[in-house]
Amino acid sequence: MPKRSPLGSSDFKEIIEDNMYYVDKTAMVRSVLEGAKVQLHCRPRRFGKTLNLSTLRYFFDCQGEYRHLFEGLTIADDEEMTTRYQGKYPVITLSFKDVKMGSYTSTILGMGRLLYWEWRRHQHLEGRPDYDRKIILMREAAEAGEPREHLFVESIKELAKLLYEHHKAPVLLLIDEYDTPLVDAWLKGYYNETIEFIRPLLASVFKDNDDILFKGVLTGILRVAKESLFSGLNNFVAEAGLEGDDFRDKFGFTEPEVKALLVHRGLNGREMDDVRTWYDGYRYGSTPIYNPWSILNYAFAMEPSLRPHWVNTGGHDLLKRLFFNEQSGIKDKLEELLRGGAIELYVDEFLTFRGLETNPDAVVSLMYFAGYLRVVGEFRRGDRIIRQLSIPNREVRLAYEDTLMAWFNEDLGRSFNDTLLEALLAGQVQAFGAYLADFVVKVVSFYDTAKGRAEHFYHAFLLGLLARLDAKYRIRSNRESGYGRYDICLIPKNASQRGIVMEIKSPAIGSKETLEDCIVAARTQVLDKKYDAELTAHGVTDILRLAIAVEGKELIVEQV
Repeated sequence: MPKRSPLGSSDFKEIIEDNMYYVDKTAMVRSVLEGAKVQLHCRPRRFGKTLNLSTLRYFFDCQGEYRHLFEGLTIADDEEMTTRYQGKYPVITLSFKDVKMGSYTSTILGMGRLLYWEWRRHQHLEGRPDYDRKIILMREAAEAGEPREHLFVESIKELAKLLYEHHKAPVLLLIDEYDTPLVDAWLKGYYNETIEFIRPLLASVFKDNDDILFKGVLTGILRVAKESLFSGLNNFVAEAGLEGDDFRDKFGFTEPEVKALLVHRGLNGREMDDVRTWYDGYRYGSTPIYNPWSILNYAFAMEPSLRPHWVNTGGHDLLKRLFFNEQSGIKDKLEELLRGGAIELYVDEFLTFRGLETNPDAVVSLMYFAGYLRVVGEFRRGDRIIRQLSIPNREVRLAYEDTLMAWFNEDLGRSFNDTLLEALLAGQVQAFGAYLADFVVKVVSFYDTAKGRAEHFYHAFLLGLLARLDAKYRIRSNRESGYGRYDICLIPKNASQRGIVMEIKSPAIGSKETLEDCIVAARTQVLDKKYDAELTAHGVTDILRLAIAVEGKELIVEQV
C-alpha cells in the first residue's frame, strides 16, 4: 500500500501511526548509546535532525508506551537495545528553532516560555514542592513579560533532577537547533548577552551531572567554539560528517534509500542520473548523501520535476551578511566555486562568530556546515588536514545564483531598481540597457558570466526584479508561445497597458559565436517563433519585444 508523504512532519510517532513514508534511521539509537555522554550533531537545514531526535525520544521514553512504533524497523532486531534500554528513561526535549526574537529581552522571554511548557509536559511531577513552586514562578514570569534569567538559567538541570528522583533513572536530554538563538543574536547585535545566558543554561546540566544525565544530544548547523559554549565538558563529542564515524549515514538519504523511495513512488529509477546531478553530492565520511528534503519533494510531487526545493526553505541571513561584507574576503572564492572549481582550506571545526567578519576560511567553513559545499578531497599540510571543497550539485549551484540575485535586487537599493523598471515599462530601451550594464559593473565579480553561464545569470536577475510587478502583471518564464518558448513575458492584467516579451541569448560553450551573432539569433527567434502570441491572445496590442545578448560584462539590448 502506498505511503503518504512525510513532508511537513518531523514527529516520529505521527509519521509511523499515520502511515507516512519513513526512511529507517533507527540504527542511530545504538550509535547514540555507544557514543559520548554529550553529543553534538551538525548538518544542514532539512537533513532529518529533528526527526532523528524525535526517534530517540520515543525509543527511550519511559513516560508512555511507544514500543509498537518500532515494529519492523532495524532497531527492533537489536535484542539488547529493546530489552535493556527501550522505554527506560525520562526524556527532556527542547527545540530552539523558533527562538529568533530580535532582541535579548525577547530571547529570554522566548526561552522562558519554551522551558515553562516543557516543565508543564511533565505534569506527573505535580505535588512535589520544588515542581509546583517552579511552575508558578515560571508562569508568572511569562505572564508579566519579565526576562528573569536567574529563574530560567538552571531550569533544565532542576527538571532533570526531579525526573531522576521520580523515575529512579537518569534523563535523556534532547536539544534541537541549539545554535538558532546564537546566530540570530549575532546578526542583530546582542550575541554577548545571549551567550552569557545559554552557556550556564547548558553547562548546569551537562557538566558534573553523571548521576542524573543518561545522554545529552544536541543538533544544529554550526559548531560554536568550545571555549564559548562547551567549555569544561570532558565527555563531549561534536561531529559534522568530516570523518567516517558511525553517524555518516544517519542524516540525509543514502543512494539505496533514494532508489527504494523512487521504486515505492512508481519512479523506476531510470532518472537516477538526473537525480544524482540535482540532489546528490554531499559526502559525510566517504558516504554519498542526498538532500532528503529535495528528494521527498521530488518523489511525492503530483508531477515530479527536477528543480530547486531546499533553497526555498529560508535560513540564508547569515550567509547573506558575510557575502556582502568586504572584510570577509569571500569574493574570490565565490568566483572560483561558481566557475565549477574547488577551493582548498582548513575547515575550522569550531567557529567563532568574531572570526566570521574577517576570516574568509571561517566563512567557507560555515558554508560547508550549512550545506553549500561538499568535500571532494583532502591532503595533509603539516599538522592540518586541508579539504578540497566544491558546490555539491545543480540545486545548490542554482541556489547560489538565484539567492544571490534576490539579495542583489534588495541590496542595490530600491531607487536603482525602480529606475530600471521605469525605463523598461516606458519602453526606453536604450536607458534600460544602460541601467542593466550598470548593474553588471556593480555585481559581476560574484559570478562567472562567461560563455554558457551568462544567460542564466541575467534571467535570474530579471525575474527577481520583475517579481515586484506582480500586482499589475502576470510574470511568465520559459513558457510556450507561438512556435517556441520565450525567456520572460510580462502580461498586463489590464490589456490596455503595454506587454513585454524578452529573449536572452549568450554564446554557447565551445562555440565561436559573438555577441552580434547572439543578438541576431534572439531577434530572429522572437519574430519567427511569434513569442508575442500569448500577449496577443490576452488582447494586448501594445507590445515591447526585446532581444538581449550577453557575454561576460558586455550586453546588447535591442527592440525587435
